[in-house]
Amino acid sequence: MLQSMDSAWRFPIAATVGLAAGTYIGAVLATLYAIFVFGDGVNTWNVLEPWFLRYSPARIAANPDVRYTIWLITAFPAVVLAGVGINSVQRGRLSSYDDSHFQTRTELKRNKMTAPVERPGFVYAKMTKPQRPGPFVSAEPNRFPHAIMIGPTGRGKGVGFVSPNLLKFGGSAIVLDQKGENFENTAIHRERGLGNRIWYFSPFDYVMPEGADDTTPVYTRTHRFNPLARIAALPSWEQQYTAINAMADLFLIVESVNAQSFFQAGRSLFVGACLYAIEKGRPTIGEALRLMTGGGSKKDSYVAIAESTSNPTVAEIFLTMADETDKILDSYVSVIRGAGLELWLDPAVDRATSESDFDFSTFRSEPQSLYIVVQPEHLKTLAPLIRLLFADAIASLQRKLPGPDEPHPVMFLMDEFDQLGRQPMVLNSIKTIRQYGGRFFIITQSIPGLESIYGETDRRALLAGAGVQIYMTPQDDRTAQVLSDALGKRTTVSTTRSQSVIRKFDESGNVSRRSEERPLISPAEILRFPLDRVLVLPEGQYPILAHHIRYFEDHHFECIYAARAGHDLPYPPLTEPTKRAKKIVAVAPAETKPLTQEQMVSGLAEQQSGYAGLAGQAEQKQRPTPSASAGRAAPAKRDGAHTAKKIAAEFGDFAHDAEESGTPNTSGASRSTPTVGQGRRAPLKRADAPSAATIAATFEAEGQRGSSRDTLNDSRSADGATGGEPARPAGTRSRPKRIAGSS
Repeated sequence: MLQSMDSAWRFPIAATVGLAAGTYIGAVLATLYAIFVFGDGVNTWNVLEPWFLRYSPARIAANPDVRYTIWLITAFPAVVLAGVGINSVQRGRLSSYDDSHFQTRTELKRNKMTAPVERPGFVYAKMTKPQRPGPFVSAEPNRFPHAIMIGPTGRGKGVGFVSPNLLKFGGSAIVLDQKGENFENTAIHRERGLGNRIWYFSPFDYVMPEGADDTTPVYTRTHRFNPLARIAALPSWEQQYTAINAMADLFLIVESVNAQSFFQAGRSLFVGACLYAIEKGRPTIGEALRLMTGGGSKKDSYVAIAESTSNPTVAEIFLTMADETDKILDSYVSVIRGAGLELWLDPAVDRATSESDFDFSTFRSEPQSLYIVVQPEHLKTLAPLIRLLFADAIASLQRKLPGPDEPHPVMFLMDEFDQLGRQPMVLNSIKTIRQYGGRFFIITQSIPGLESIYGETDRRALLAGAGVQIYMTPQDDRTAQVLSDALGKRTTVSTTRSQSVIRKFDESGNVSRRSEERPLISPAEILRFPLDRVLVLPEGQYPILAHHIRYFEDHHFECIYAARAGHDLPYPPLTEPTKRAKKIVAVAPAETKPLTQEQMVSGLAEQQSGYAGLAGQAEQKQRPTPSASAGRAAPAKRDGAHTAKKIAAEFGDFAHDAEESGTPNTSGASRSTPTVGQGRRAPLKRADAPSAATIAATFEAEGQRGSSRDTLNDSRSADGATGGEPARPAGTRSRPKRIAGSS
């Protein structure tokens, strides 16, 4: 029966029973010894009257030797039977697996995972409820510099993690702030309480003054950031080329695999445009985009850039692009714009990135806070710019190790991390940014969200690099499974009892036991986990079960939050207003006059001249080369005069119709004909209409001149075929030769 009990009860019961039985037996034997020593008759012995009831303590104490012997006889059977009882219920040793458990207060203190709020580093949770005083779950910043938090929407990530750490962290901070709530809750304290300079970057923060009407311009409220400003300050164009290449990899992302070849060419074009913009003293991404798209023909624009630049790499890039067809160039530009560059077509973004009001290289020497305020509906739109902001800040920190005059760490608080797209700079620097003073606090909603951007391998690397993982009750099975695996396993004992049908009234039976391994918390239990609890997983330690922080209920953070009352938020000054589009006003049609004979003839002559030129070019393309047409008769050249005569004859019929259209009808009413301003050509009046003979004579002369031009073109073509340099038309530019060895 005892074999089926748990160890917590089985051994104490067996020991107690053995001890009681042994004590009774020993007492009986000790009583017989006392009767013999004291000379009492054996017939006075009573089994139910042990020696400590039969004899007074004074009589026993008067004989020390007897007292010692009596105690020894009493204790020996008790010890022996207690051991027998324990041994009788002892089972064979079972296999032991992991013994994962939540850390106790003693373990937390030994691992230095609890500390007062004044200690530097992130705060993750609290060991007591928010309203009660108690230690915070925190870690030494040198041991765990980074953290990643995974929790779905509505779990209190802002009030429990973001705001408390912004109210506490004493260094500089770069914060992605959705909806601007963190700026409103913490900017005043960071400026007045922590001595930070505050920067507010929000390209789409449009402000309408009070009492505005339709004529009032729209203002924008943001500080500015120019990612090319740091690169333009580099001393050589080789360094600039390398830096722009690295920058392009950080924020330009193409999703289609089929567009990779077009993306690489478009990326090269972007690098060349940035270098040329720096060379011309206009180092902005918006200017680079305008150089890429061009105002007219891309080929002509690219050739003009190659002719005017002193940078051989820029010349080579744009000459190579000018050799492509218009369709290919359009594909290059379209793909690179779709990879993130199209954002700079927005005037607000172009204006917000035209200058730099802050410098990331000074964030370690002077405490500063940058709030990147984005509304949820604009997060996807501004994702390339936000990636560029974080990447540029990381690159600025990693340029050199912090010196004695740079004591301030820099916190990168990246909310909605998976919504920003892939950030290779964060993934590559999470292991090394600590020595440069960087601290990453990454916030995302789920494991599938991370894996959709980074894949499972890079997701594991990101979690491992974070050092501390904080989980809130998830909503999806994948996150619950990953969390359950990370919490570890614990060992349990499974007992199986079997009993024969014949002996069903007997309490005895066969009992089998085996060790089993089960999760500390199963995935199903995690999905039902209390919403006010937090699971903290430090690297190399057992997990921690703690409570949420609510800064507006906590006795420490509540006082800091209340102190902001009566102070204005440190918004930047309003930038130059964007002019409103003027209202469309209907325009009256312009007064038109009938065309004169000279205007009509001149216009048709110019049109015919263009036709003749196009015909000559077509014949030139169709004319076979000498090698290909040996022994074959050349096609007859079209006579320009003949073409002119044909067009003139056709126009003669039109002129005749025009003459008739001016004749009044039999009823005496004039015909109503729309004017030019109404979309139709005004008819010729009888007095102004040229005769068919005049038109034919004019086109005859034009045809003769066209024949002369064909003859001149043939002679130039012949010169080119014999190896001579053909004459270049006046006013055209020669394309510069490519520079040997340029890349």
